[in-house]
Amino acid sequence: MTLWNVSENVDFGRRQILLLLLLLLLLLLLLLLLLLLLLLLLLLYYYYYYYYYYYYYYYYYYYYYYYYYYYYYYYYYYYYYYYYYYYYYYYYYYYYYYYYYYYYYYYYYFYYYCCCYYYYYYYFYYYYYYYYYYYYYYYYYYYSYYYYYYYYYYLYYCCCCYYYYYYYHYYYYYYYYYYYYYYYYYYYYYYYYYYYYYYYYYCCCCCCYYFYYYYYYYYYYYYYYYYYYYYYYYCYFYYYYNYYYYYYYYYYYFYYY
Repeated sequence: MTLWNVSENVDFGRRQILLLLLLLLLLLLLLLLLLLLLLLLLLLYYYYYYYYYYYYYYYYYYYYYYYYYYYYYYYYYYYYYYYYYYYYYYYYYYYYYYYYYYYYYYYYYFYYYCCCYYYYYYYFYYYYYYYYYYYYYYYYYYYSYYYYYYYYYYLYYCCCCYYYYYYYHYYYYYYYYYYYYYYYYYYYYYYYYYYYYYYYYYCCCCCCYYFYYYYYYYYYYYYYYYYYYYYYYYCYFYYYYNYYYYYYYYYYYFYYY
């Protein structure tokens, strides 16, 4: 074996070792690259994962709660606000103007058509003395005129409340009783009962304002009109019944007297 051959073997061995080292380095580099790639993938994965879910949930819940919160808030706020505002003012103005209208309507109605005690009594007092002597000489003509005049007069203008009228009626009753006692006893007897039943059954049922407003206020619209019409027709019938009854009764006494 020569020296040349020995040197060639040594060189070959060195080359193999270098090749192995290079291969190991390449493998390490590949492993590092793979690790880097894995890290990058993981980073990308976690990055996009958290980014996506974070912004997705963030915007989703944010806009979701924002939208629903403000939607329901404004919806319920404006709904209840306008609801109570509308119903409050609706019922307020409705009942206010309703009772205001009916109060003044019935007030003026009873003032101009129903009670008018002083207005009625003035004319009654005037026409009473005026027609007294006329009645004395012209009984039949006067009585028909008197009846129709006062019938329409009370029906459309007076119709005084019994409780209000009866106090004054009772007061003047004693005054006129003695007045008529020396002139027309039977006339006043008829006259007193005629007007007593007339005002008690007819005028009173025409509904004195304070009396019927009390019922109207506590028993409401339906009962008021039911009671009014029922009582009205009842009194109307009873009034005519008493009218004809006392008419003939009085006529009988007047005739024989």
